[in-house]
Amino acid sequence: MMILLFLLLQVFPWTISAESSEVLSVNEIQVPELLVRGLPNTIQFNITNNSQASQNCTIRLTLTLLHEWNVTVQPGVNLFNLTLIPPEDTEVGPRELEAEVWCGGQLIHDENRSVRVVGRLLPTVRFSPGSTLIQGQTLSISVEVRDELGNRVGNATISAEVCGRVYNFTESQPGFQSSGPLDTSLFPTGNLTVKLTIEQENYSRYLGLYPLRVMRTLLLDDHNQFPSTLRQGEPTTIRIDLIDGYSGEVVPGGYISLTIGGTTFPFTESGSGSYTATVNITLPLGSYIAEVRGSREGYVDAVRSYEVEVYGSLEMRLMDPEAGGRVILLQGTPLIVIVNITTTLGEGLEDASLSAWIGDERFPGDHLSGSLYTVAIDTSPFMGTWKVTISATHSRCVNTATGSITLTVIPTVLETANSTIRSIKSQGYNVSLAERTLETAYACALDGDAASALQYSTAAVTLAQGSMRATDAIAQARRAVEEARREGRTIGLKKAQTLLSSAEEYYTLGQYSMAENYALRARKAAEVALSPHLIVISVLAFLTVAAGLFFLRWRRR
Repeated sequence: MMILLFLLLQVFPWTISAESSEVLSVNEIQVPELLVRGLPNTIQFNITNNSQASQNCTIRLTLTLLHEWNVTVQPGVNLFNLTLIPPEDTEVGPRELEAEVWCGGQLIHDENRSVRVVGRLLPTVRFSPGSTLIQGQTLSISVEVRDELGNRVGNATISAEVCGRVYNFTESQPGFQSSGPLDTSLFPTGNLTVKLTIEQENYSRYLGLYPLRVMRTLLLDDHNQFPSTLRQGEPTTIRIDLIDGYSGEVVPGGYISLTIGGTTFPFTESGSGSYTATVNITLPLGSYIAEVRGSREGYVDAVRSYEVEVYGSLEMRLMDPEAGGRVILLQGTPLIVIVNITTTLGEGLEDASLSAWIGDERFPGDHLSGSLYTVAIDTSPFMGTWKVTISATHSRCVNTATGSITLTVIPTVLETANSTIRSIKSQGYNVSLAERTLETAYACALDGDAASALQYSTAAVTLAQGSMRATDAIAQARRAVEEARREGRTIGLKKAQTLLSSAEEYYTLGQYSMAENYALRARKAAEVALSPHLIVISVLAFLTVAAGLFFLRWRRR
């Protein structure tokens, strides 16, 4: 550009006279003492044009590089604000800035100024133990000082102002400074601001504002009465106080919540600093961690955890047979009971314990599936009517659920008797009296009178068998009487007929033993009955034999 300007001047010579320096005058150059590298810096030129015509001028600034501006100077006073941006890699420190004003190829003003090129500070600030802390807790602020190029900067002057108190920092090694311990008990609680100032001669002044929150300790006082167990569906009142950890006084206007199993219960302030909640648990049975959290503005949240067992009340429903019902079984037939075990809130339980009791004898139950259980009862040792008590327990239920059914066990002897009587009846014998007696035996069994049932059962078999024997004996006696009558054996037959009639009468009365006895006697009487002709022949034969014997004895004489 300079060569081109030179050629133009040779071809078109300027007409400015030697008085150009008198026509233009540089009144003032305003240069900031600190020039920030990489950022715009304003330099102002105050130039007066004493002529009536405008003048074209060139302003040159030389720092580390040459910077030029072409300006038109109007008649009168002219202010030119020029922006100078030193390169980002310019070394910080003192420099000489040369300012030149050229007009018509003539240097009309040349001036050197002492300036300082400065960088920008970009510190890393750390609060220990943090920017939120408890009043009275020691606070330390550490600063790592670096510039915009990432270089550490030593020999800086750092101060922090908190609530009107100023704290100076000390440098442990180049670029690393700390405040030392700060007593936060001197600070009020709430949201504060830390004003951090960093100064270094080769860098622009750094001013940063950092938030600091000073809080107080909050404590939860449960008066050692927080429940270790909660029951399903049973409201439980819990009281907790909020306590200032510094002063020990209660803290009103706070908030407390209890969270257990994903359910949160809010507390209400029942008195100054005292809070209560009524907890009605519907969670499944089990072990839980209950978290109580207390909060208030200006305090750190207080949190306490408790191990809590959720208990419930047991409920049992007999599915088969129904509760209060009656079951009649033959001795030896197992009684199968199915029950459904839940809590009163309807939670099905898979780990309950089920038992059935008859008197002092226990029958353990088994888990089927879900909330269904079963218990099998062997009825072999029992006869008559019994109360069967079904009981269920659970490790996390406070009660024992019970139900009962009535069991009537029919002795197997009755079935044996029934089979015997049916067999006799099927042979054509009359067993009506035995059947009625067996019905009485069953009635006694249903009433729970096993002893009487056994007695009537034995009597029924005896009657059926007696009826069978008596019937056979009477039939045999009848045949003997008929046979004697056909054979004409009439002597003694009337006795047999009389005995047979007595036998039939006793049979009608159900006195089968007497009937059998008389029938046997009637048959014997019929069998020994004699015919009259036989008697005459027997007498004649006897007389003939006797006469013969008499004649023989007479001749021997």
